[in-house]
Amino acid sequence: QESLYGPTQLVEFSLLNGKATLAANARIVPPVAAAATVKFVNSVVTSSTGVRNSHRGVRLNGQPLLTLQNSTFSMGQYGVYSYNTTLGTKPAPLDCQFLDCTTGMYNYDKGINALGCSFNACDDGLVCEQMAQTSMLTDCTAQNNTGTGVRVQGSSVLGVLNPAFDHNTIGLDVGGATAAVACGSVSHNDQYGFF
Repeated sequence: QESLYGPTQLVEFSLLNGKATLAANARIVPPVAAAATVKFVNSVVTSSTGVRNSHRGVRLNGQPLLTLQNSTFSMGQYGVYSYNTTLGTKPAPLDCQFLDCTTGMYNYDKGINALGCSFNACDDGLVCEQMAQTSMLTDCTAQNNTGTGVRVQGSSVLGVLNPAFDHNTIGLDVGGATAAVACGSVSHNDQYGFF
């Protein structure tokens, strides 16, 4: 399938208990509208070939009525690319997997609140830039990434509770932000646990 764009007139855009397979360079773009409900629940977004290709996953734009729950985003250039400046809301993924991508999840502006998520086996697991609001990563893993497990840049506060940021080149890379990390494991990383 080629790219799928949801028109702004849609009131709901959902992938529930389903699987979307994307060809090279394709992506899914839900409606860029504050009034649209966007849901990815018990779903999979992945490559059409069964191996990593250049698909661009799901493009989000800070939709306030967004649900990312118990879903897997894998085998692409991005699992999820979230440009939050457009509509102004930070994502809150719950029990989601971002696997075997160039970047598992890219998050720009505002912040992120992730609970029980895995950012594993990517080049970079979770990349957050221009974070201006407090972010929280609770019970999340970032493991076996060839680059950085979690990278956060910005002027805000990052809270991390019970992480497993292991077996990466760098476990947690923080630039400009204030990080508070409690419990968990940041170990067996090739260069740095914390940078």
